[in-house]
Amino acid sequence: MAARQLPQSLIQMNLVKGFVVALAMVSVSMGHNADKKQVVTIGMDVLDCPVCFEPFKPPIFQITYFNKKSHEQACSYEPCFCPDSGCGFSGSVATLWKHFTTQHKWPSTEFKYYTPFDLRVKPGAHFLRAGDGQLFVMNMVSVEPVGHGVSLVCIQPNTSESSFRCNVVFSSFTGHHQISTLESVRCSSLSDGLPKNYFCIVPKSPGGGAAVLLRITIDTKLVLEVEDEQEEEEDDDDYDEDEDEDDESDDEDGN
Repeated sequence: MAARQLPQSLIQMNLVKGFVVALAMVSVSMGHNADKKQVVTIGMDVLDCPVCFEPFKPPIFQITYFNKKSHEQACSYEPCFCPDSGCGFSGSVATLWKHFTTQHKWPSTEFKYYTPFDLRVKPGAHFLRAGDGQLFVMNMVSVEPVGHGVSLVCIQPNTSESSFRCNVVFSSFTGHHQISTLESVRCSSLSDGLPKNYFCIVPKSPGGGAAVLLRITIDTKLVLEVEDEQEEEEDDDDYDEDEDEDDESDDEDGN
């Protein structure tokens, strides 16, 4: 029998999810013009994108290193994370809400944009879900000896420019009235944990922090800006009409 020969071989190496995957198709000559082919197969899940978990499509089976960052920013399937350091859960925004409320049983509130809702001051995270399914987390931390710091982020898989703003109104004691505004709510996948930078401080009250009630309103900046632009255009139109009327009056007086 003639010795086996390897006239051709195709080895493709891909680094996917930290594993080296070898895809090999080897053509082996057995003599008498008989060819035998050996195909090495692997589980298809290892060919999923490590960013968005969607399957790769041929001929590309790996996002190149220099394109990874741009893909993370643009990919709508990029996961968000549970902020608990002892929990490795990650998933879509929709799955996070169920995880937060059922697995961890963290306090949560559903709200509508432009409609005020109330929360008691209490250290810890409070998760919020808008009518369109968008998630937010309001985190309150003790700031001694002043009171409590309040932070808010929008939970999104990428750090795109925020389209939300927040107003918080509260009174810590008699004669005190405070309004704090966050003009641009930061977006986060919570990969770095709960937000730490607070946008307002709630002073201590004689009855303790829990006695302070926050009245919160979250708005969508985009709608507000469009309304402002429309109002400006209407004002400009009214101004132009007034000028035209004045010009016509001047012409009549001149005649």
